[in-house]
Amino acid sequence: MEMEDVVKKIHVAFIASTIATVMAATPAHAIGSSAAPILTHATAQAATAPYATQIRTVDGVGLNKDEADFIWILNEYRAAHGLSRLRVDQELTNSSRYWSEVLASQHHLHHSDFNVYENVLESPHYDMARYLYLWQQSPGHNANLLEPKVSRVGFGVRTARDGQNYATLQLL
Repeated sequence: MEMEDVVKKIHVAFIASTIATVMAATPAHAIGSSAAPILTHATAQAATAPYATQIRTVDGVGLNKDEADFIWILNEYRAAHGLSRLRVDQELTNSSRYWSEVLASQHHLHHSDFNVYENVLESPHYDMARYLYLWQQSPGHNANLLEPKVSRVGFGVRTARDGQNYATLQLL
């Protein structure tokens, strides 16, 4: 599959998942149903994480605070090991967000078939420093974090309806 086709699929899937998430969190009476509105904590969390936080531009890419914080601590970790800073990449960011959405919707942790260095995780905690720590504790994941050949990064987190968080880090 051509990279352009992958990017188009990611973009369409991202828009569709965003609409579905907003619809799921919208009280039923607001979308034309007479049923009583039901908005659980998990649904509210899924609808707001991670895009409810302030958008920041890093390397020309719009990130929420948590995404920007994660990439900052990742770059600090790499610098402590004498490695260069990773540049935020729009395609990798879109792809990471999309893959996290796939994982959250399937409630199943597995890697994508994208040709990238990739770390994925599932956690009940929405904590960027914890995600980095967990990946540091795994030799294979840590090797990806410290891969000297990579220069670009994308990161995304999605919260499933049950409150589990799915994070994806992609590097090229």
